Amino acid sequence: MKTGFNIYLFLGISLLVICFLFTGLWCDDEFDEPGLFFKHSPSLRMEFYSPIGMSDMSLADLSEEKASAQLDFNEFIIKQGVQYPGNLRDKFVPLLYAFTLTVLLYGFLPFFKRQFTIKHMGQHFLVNGIVFFAGTTLLLSFHSPISLLCMLSVILFVNFITAFLFSKSQPRSIHASN
Repeated sequence: MKTGFNIYLFLGISLLVICFLFTGLWCDDEFDEPGLFFKHSPSLRMEFYSPIGMSDMSLADLSEEKASAQLDFNEFIIKQGVQYPGNLRDKFVPLLYAFTLTVLLYGFLPFFKRQFTIKHMGQHFLVNGIVFFAGTTLLLSFHSPISLLCMLSVILFVNFITAFLFSKSQPRSIHASN
């Protein structure tokens, strides 16, 4: 087996880091509805919520941790207008996740002795972009941990199965002996 630099694995891991740093989950401060969004700057915080919500509390009434969460919510959600209905940019976050998973999976396929082409990756992304978009929409509408785990399992299972269906097994090399 050829061992060399696997560009798809490198790109997949790079996209995973970008997703972690530049996307997040936020909860509406009034209705507590979750949503995904693109961060305007890199941040290690993944979940953004407002401890104050719609109450009359101030930052001085909060603990240090909750005050930090509120300040981050103000910076990343309120000031950037994430919660406003006209924000179409954040609708593409699930597609970025689907593309990242596609590239990452195809980076691991050679370890399973599978071959693929860019056409296979495109087919995988189209099928799983739809599954991922629908799956994340359902994920965000359910609030129980069990339904979250079930939906994540379904999304990952469909991604793995389609990656193997759209790729071909590598032919066995026949060595001629003298």
